[in-house]
Amino acid sequence: MKKQTKKYGNTFSILILGLLILCSVHDTFAQRIKWLSITQLQSQINEIGAEYELEFAQGSIVDFFSWPVQYGVGQNTCRMNALWIGCKNFDDPVEGDIKSVKVIGSGPRNPLDRPNEIFEQDLKLMGRTIHPTVIVDNQNASSIDSYDKLDVVDPNLEADRIVLVKFNTSIGITVTKKVMAFDSPNHDSYFIYDYVFKNTGIYNRKGDVKKQTLTNVYFYWMYRNALAGVTNYNYSASTLGTNAATWGNSTLNHAFGEDPLASGFDMRGFYSYYSPIQSRASTYDADWGCPNIAGGDGMLGSSMFAGCATLHADKSTTDSTDDLYQPKTTWYIGSDINIMQQ
Repeated sequence: MKKQTKKYGNTFSILILGLLILCSVHDTFAQRIKWLSITQLQSQINEIGAEYELEFAQGSIVDFFSWPVQYGVGQNTCRMNALWIGCKNFDDPVEGDIKSVKVIGSGPRNPLDRPNEIFEQDLKLMGRTIHPTVIVDNQNASSIDSYDKLDVVDPNLEADRIVLVKFNTSIGITVTKKVMAFDSPNHDSYFIYDYVFKNTGIYNRKGDVKKQTLTNVYFYWMYRNALAGVTNYNYSASTLGTNAATWGNSTLNHAFGEDPLASGFDMRGFYSYYSPIQSRASTYDADWGCPNIAGGDGMLGSSMFAGCATLHADKSTTDSTDDLYQPKTTWYIGSDINIMQQ
């Protein structure tokens, strides 16, 4: 898993390009969701800022960001993600003292205290046009009828579909997030994320406000890509896949563009892919893509790549120039240590 950190002041906007994935909704899912389901990349988007581990799990098929969608929801490429927000010397109106460090957030798990940190405000699915209706034998014949349910139709939108998410936080920052999808053959395998963070001072569900200047503010994104592919359907079978691919244990991450002054610099981000593992009955060199070795046909069980690139990050609240040194870090951190259980 790669972790990205971005440091700014009280108000800023940033665009993030990312691959997202889909799966069936678990019966105990508590948050509202909206679907982006008109392109080759499909996913649920929740209302609390980040889709956490096992939020959409059903049986052995886990989580979200499915691509390519025609091969079913098992083509997921992400196990979990997260958004954390932190600052120093926070005058906490709830606890009544000044905290040297305060961090709140959503994901990568779903801790009991999360409802006291994230306060949902709005969740909408917007589209330029209503999807076509497909009728066969006088009945609706497209699953999109169940998922692509627009709250707003606006032909002037900047994308074919936009999920709008807005929530307040106990750190006093209000988050407005847009996830955009494009129904175009050349642009149907990615989403664009637009974030605006504003220091409104709202710190609880009632909307109470405490105005204060926030210092040393960090915004921290986490992604755990798990490129299971068809492995998801039969992950325990030694003839095809490996359980490690379904939860990211066999994932390698490659960061790029970390030095904007380097020769050939183009963009900054990272991508993830399946790594050969020792438990497979093959040599290291023969296991790239998790091929069906025992079956003899060599079909790749985990052949996908997924990643994220930063499109723009304001240098400060008063300077909208793109800060080429953001994200501040893409360093790896193990997902099973105590801090990652949040």
